Amino acid sequence: LGEGGFAAWRSIVENLRAQNGRIASFYDHAVPLHIDADRIVLGFDADYVFAENAMEGSARDLLIAAARRQFGRAPSITFERAASRSGTIAQAESAEKRAKTDAARHRIAEHPLVTAAIELLGAELKDVRLPQDLAEG
Repeated sequence: LGEGGFAAWRSIVENLRAQNGRIASFYDHAVPLHIDADRIVLGFDADYVFAENAMEGSARDLLIAAARRQFGRAPSITFERAASRSGTIAQAESAEKRAKTDAARHRIAEHPLVTAAIELLGAELKDVRLPQDLAEG
């Protein structure tokens, strides 16, 4: 699945989230295996406890409606139960948040006042704790 397919999948789930956040959260844990205007194939980890909820009729209907809004027509939807795979929206969002947090920590550690304290005073940087909003932005 290319970057364009994953971006389309995220857009579909966000569209669904605006309609029904609970149902959209099921699909945050789906692995998009194929996404286009004709066909969507989603994989769920064999151990994912809400996979059945995501595959049932009303959730599926809401997903089809969100995909129709994305593509202008309703694609077929296929679900697969598979071993653990990477590539879910939840994993991508977690990685993005971790990268932002790491970047914020790096900016603090490299700040001129911090480096001066280390060099001039022999200080040691043991931990960097971030307020939630700083970690996200």
